[in-house]
Amino acid sequence: MVDWSKKWGMRFNPSKCTTMRMTRKYNPEYTNYNMMGVKLQETNDTQYLGIKFQRDLRWNKQTDHATSKATRVLNFVRRNFYDCTPSIKERLYLTLVRPHLDYATAAWDPYTSKNINSIERIQKRAARFVTNTYGRDTSVTALMKNLNWVPLQTRRKCHRLTSLYKMINGQLDIKYQDFIQPKPLRSRRGHTLQFQQQHTSTDAFANSLTPQNGTNFYQTRSTKQHQPPSSHL
Repeated sequence: MVDWSKKWGMRFNPSKCTTMRMTRKYNPEYTNYNMMGVKLQETNDTQYLGIKFQRDLRWNKQTDHATSKATRVLNFVRRNFYDCTPSIKERLYLTLVRPHLDYATAAWDPYTSKNINSIERIQKRAARFVTNTYGRDTSVTALMKNLNWVPLQTRRKCHRLTSLYKMINGQLDIKYQDFIQPKPLRSRRGHTLQFQQQHTSTDAFANSLTPQNGTNFYQTRSTKQHQPPSSHL
């Protein structure tokens, strides 16, 4: 890396470079890395392309990051547009707030109840704001149904499956075979786009992109042949 940086005139600043070891071991083996004679500091989480990655492969930091940004924007909208019509309030939520919760969810999808509920809570607050309904006896689920808003967990699932569909049909320059293997068709049942079930030993891997997509994509194709999952819910 140092030789590459010298060749192209893009020298690294070792004081701003860190290393992170992806592992869930209680006692991992530590290795010291040096760059230009400077020992690199090891970190437990880092941000890459707007997504926060943790060394234990969980999404707690990314969930907190996304919900924090969405909450700040939602509070701003509530303070400044409280007397607008419901249609304008809904448009403000869909264009300014929800993108923070949907950003890159084809790559990250929290699976713990705590993180899922934390994200859904933002949309529930937005539903009350849009409809101007703050009563304790009001069903927020009914409000979202009237607004035709699906749960954000469902949207993340659609984003994952849409990405896999695009990989299969050459719309994304990613070889899905490097991550998930097609299943040989040995009977008349099913379809040609079945994938082998991946054996997992950790909940982080079981709920990651490829194991989930393999099962979900089979279920989707079984019910809707030759149709991509809806990505505009």
